[in-house]
Amino acid sequence: VPQLCDWLGQSSWFGGMFHDSPPEEDIALSDHVIIAGFGINGRSLATALAEFGVPHVILELNPETVRSEGALGIDIRYGDCTRRPILEHAGIFRARAFVVAISDPASARRSVRVARDLVPELEIFVRTEYLAEVDELRLLGADVVVPAEFETALSLFERVLGIYDVPEEKIDDLVDQLRLENYGFLRSGVRRQPVQSIDSPDIHDQLGRCRISQRSVVAGQTIGELDVRAKTGVTIIAIQRSNQQIRNPG
Repeated sequence: VPQLCDWLGQSSWFGGMFHDSPPEEDIALSDHVIIAGFGINGRSLATALAEFGVPHVILELNPETVRSEGALGIDIRYGDCTRRPILEHAGIFRARAFVVAISDPASARRSVRVARDLVPELEIFVRTEYLAEVDELRLLGADVVVPAEFETALSLFERVLGIYDVPEEKIDDLVDQLRLENYGFLRSGVRRQPVQSIDSPDIHDQLGRCRISQRSVVAGQTIGELDVRAKTGVTIIAIQRSNQQIRNPG
């Protein structure tokens, strides 16, 4: 497909829509969101961002979509999100976030890897079809991976619990906790730890933050060496170091 798109880009049939090589980086873009793909998910996100005045640009490989949506004033551009020059032209070095909302798993993985290599501190969000793809995308550098399969399961049990008059806030608590557990028990088929009752306190009341100075006695030691869980009962779910966030550090 990328080779075909490159050929189309050089064809006179499509006029000025494509370029033999991407034009120079768009310096007008800053602190924006790059959306790869303009299907249902990409379109919905773009609509929401526009509603709140969040700057964004869309990359799409369907030339008809680019032409028709561009005619409506939408900032949508023809481009393969797995290619460095395309991402650079979309202003990835000044972007706040990169959202991958394409249906091809291989291209999604490549785009995450390329984007992470280009901008280590970039926030990368990926919509994928299956839970089985979550771990690899996270390893490649995605900060947040939303599997449609899992979200469908959440929606299903939310609706079922709803007909039994379970309070909405308690259902929300359970949904939040399942997401916090990184989809673990649904992916493995068993729960690594029992999920709290829906009568449990709000999960957010149990979260906290601790700052470690460079002079601390624990500085320079790994989580494994500190044995935090065994000694304190605390589970570390993320580490923030300068502008880098490490999630599920183990």
